[in-house]
Amino acid sequence: MESLTPEAKELLVAAVAGGGDMLYLGSAGYTMILANKKDFVNPESGRTTEEWEHAVLELKTRGFIKEMGPNGEVFKVTQLGFIAAHAINTGTFDQSAPSA
Repeated sequence: MESLTPEAKELLVAAVAGGGDMLYLGSAGYTMILANKKDFVNPESGRTTEEWEHAVLELKTRGFIKEMGPNGEVFKVTQLGFIAAHAINTGTFDQSAPSA
């Protein structure tokens, strides 16, 4: 199984710290990925919008977050996501752990 990227780990830990909610909003020329009151898409940083969008896809694919609405904009951390975030925070995250 592929490793979780640093962006996906950071986003998951932030979402858990913020109560488990994440927003992913996009419009022409602008994307916002919000967790724990922080917008992770920062045009002044070296990280691209695509890296953060990929992080959302990784978390969703691994079963760490789930969509909570019809538009794919609101996500909630799953129980598996809370477990993974705890493991990331304690340094015991096993990259080969199965997905949901």
